[in-house]
Amino acid sequence: MSNNTPGYPQFDDGSQPPGGGYNQQPGAGGMPPGGGYNQQPGAGGMPPYPGGAYGDPAYSGYGGYGAAPGGPPRLPLSVGSALSWAWDAIKANPVVLLVGFGIWTLLRGVGANFEYTVDGVEHSYGFVWGMPISLVANLLAPIVVAHVCLVVASGRRATFADFVAFPNFGQALLASILSALAVTVGIVLCILPGIIIAFLLSFAIYVVVDRGTSATEAMRSSFQILSSNTGELVPFALVGFALILLGSVTIIGWIVTAPLVYLMSGYAYLRIQGRDVVRWAH
Repeated sequence: MSNNTPGYPQFDDGSQPPGGGYNQQPGAGGMPPGGGYNQQPGAGGMPPYPGGAYGDPAYSGYGGYGAAPGGPPRLPLSVGSALSWAWDAIKANPVVLLVGFGIWTLLRGVGANFEYTVDGVEHSYGFVWGMPISLVANLLAPIVVAHVCLVVASGRRATFADFVAFPNFGQALLASILSALAVTVGIVLCILPGIIIAFLLSFAIYVVVDRGTSATEAMRSSFQILSSNTGELVPFALVGFALILLGSVTIIGWIVTAPLVYLMSGYAYLRIQGRDVVRWAH
């Protein structure tokens, strides 16, 4: 019988993830069983995601759908399933996920400059330190987002500490900088190339954080994953853009839409490779 306690992680068929989640029952002597967040720290002192540690190229998370013991067969990748999974994850841990993602989203946009006209006179409004803060946040936020999404997908309840974690920091930051430069060059050339480059490199940070690879290897892997699965992943990009736009139009809607988009991207990254995610039951 499956546990229906809110926030209890399980696979689609109701089975628990191997190695357990954050709320396993204690083993003998009151000690937690193996796996989960109590594993030995990986590179940089960070706990490894269940199934492998940071820096392990062979790491494959929980394994592909149908590969994990007792797991369900692989289901088709769809935007609807991703949106449902992301929404369930948020409902299971709303305060941490909405506040954590919300703060980083605010920091990324704090450099925006607003212009308006009153009686024919143009006015502008912006935070004096907004641009440098926004620049730094846009380089660091993707690292945090990738880490948190992988944590949530592994079945561990994210904490506020996860929102200031930067696994494989040096290579992750380098990948973020190189990706930003590539996109900028593409936009300067003719906008469309920049959009295409942004799409093809959108998994680069995930690969660095997930596998512990170098920045350049992660960029190559991202290109291969997305170029080989364009038909399935373009709808995710379009829906993500629409949700962010919707959130911006409604002023405060981004508080919900931004976390949804972030989690959907993590879902797509794992599932397109045939790997499992833990579903958050309610």
